[in-house]
Amino acid sequence: MNLKTQRNSNGFTLVELLVVIAIIGILIGMLLPAVQSVREAARRTQCANNMRQLGLACLNFESTYEFLPPGLNTPIGTQTGMISPNEDLVVSGLIEQPPFPGKFGSWLFWILPFMEQDNIRTEVDCTVREFSNAIGDDSIAAQVIESYLCPSDFIPMRVISFGNFRFGVNSYFGNAGTKSWFWREASQDGVLYINSDTKLADIQDGTSNTILAGERFSFEPEWEELPNHRGWAWSNAFSSQDCLAGTVAPINFTLPMGTGPDPEFDILDPRLSSFGSGHPGGCNLVFCDGSVRFASESGNGGLINLQRLSIPDDGELINLDL
Repeated sequence: MNLKTQRNSNGFTLVELLVVIAIIGILIGMLLPAVQSVREAARRTQCANNMRQLGLACLNFESTYEFLPPGLNTPIGTQTGMISPNEDLVVSGLIEQPPFPGKFGSWLFWILPFMEQDNIRTEVDCTVREFSNAIGDDSIAAQVIESYLCPSDFIPMRVISFGNFRFGVNSYFGNAGTKSWFWREASQDGVLYINSDTKLADIQDGTSNTILAGERFSFEPEWEELPNHRGWAWSNAFSSQDCLAGTVAPINFTLPMGTGPDPEFDILDPRLSSFGSGHPGGCNLVFCDGSVRFASESGNGGLINLQRLSIPDDGELINLDL
């Protein structure tokens, strides 16, 4: 064998090289789903940790004020700052006066001191509606609070714009009951709703059997505006769509195909008032005892049992594997 023949025999043929590349491609194809699964598991765990912090903050708030934070504290009637009077709702008993008179703020605002964010809380003027706190990119309302964001949520922009106003977004929404939106039609039968002041003693079904808050997924193919309907600093009569959700629809409810891009209110309202997430198969919920459980979109009992878990005093004790 001459030297030239020996050198050629030590190399790869084109066929051998293609086989090796194909094997590597197959291995990568097999590994990618596993890597993605591990990443999603980590994101789901991080989301659950965020929600435990929210639950603990709400319980610490309750220890201080003797009631859970109002889902949305907003002055009622003709007080300065209201978009429009709604005294008829007060007379009818559908909405009570706020536990903090003359002040504005969602539950995500009121728990800031218990989330180690007291520096943000003290900068917000809660005696005015949100816009005074949201002017410009450096406004206090534009602050992004990482613990309010699920890593699996759809967040095209961490700060959304409304004219000259800026708002940091959120992934977590308080349990307002069976329906949180439209606000004039809200059920007000949950734990965190408009002008709520729920005490732990009011949760007669048990804190471990009552939802405190959950996720709302902001990806909606039929309605690209959905990611703009949130913000922890929104605080007027119409902002319950930005911080509250409910159980009017199943978990991970989406708009029917073909209804976009400008859907009717009768299907938009349930979408704005439903829990869901970017986690495959369900979403995280934090309960009034501070525990976090993953609620399957095909969970035992379906929508009816989910609604029972959102009402604190209906006498229905649901003990099921969500």
